[in-house]
Amino acid sequence: MINKLNYLVILFASLALSFPVYSQICEPALTTETLSEENFIIDDANGTIEDKISQLKWARCAFGQTWNGKTCEGFPQQLNWQEALTTADELDYGLINTWRIPDIKELMSIIDFQCAIPPLNASLFPQAPASLDNGSWSSTPVQTDPIDPLNPEVKIWFIDLGEGKVKKRAWNQTNYIFFVTEGKIDYIP
Repeated sequence: MINKLNYLVILFASLALSFPVYSQICEPALTTETLSEENFIIDDANGTIEDKISQLKWARCAFGQTWNGKTCEGFPQQLNWQEALTTADELDYGLINTWRIPDIKELMSIIDFQCAIPPLNASLFPQAPASLDNGSWSSTPVQTDPIDPLNPEVKIWFIDLGEGKVKKRAWNQTNYIFFVTEGKIDYIP
């Protein structure tokens, strides 16, 4: 007879095996383009990093995760592009209230070209979602025409979180989000 503990162990093990598990791959010989921790001011108190060159401040956790002072916890949440825009306006993360979705060039600036699955520096973005199918939204639409929120054919640029490639996706599909703000920020009192 299986006791409750053994049953729970078997149940959790079978659930864990049913989800894809990715292990980050980094190959320094591929390129000299890497995302060095030396280029960032790391603020473990509020879970942000600031790029010393661009002065962009990034949330270290993908939307849906929380910062515990050392790493990101929980599960990242995927949103469609319109939901992501609305969430950015309402987001309060790390005592900062001026978050937004990065444009595609800003998003490319955090890609570590020596790594894949995810293509982010794991020290800067711990527990980042790794996906061969999804990525992180940018604020950049593919076409220059005005965005019609009723047209599901409108495409938005994103970075896939498998190989770090720039791709496009219909705005009404979902992706992860890494929010950004300017280096000089407004703190919530």
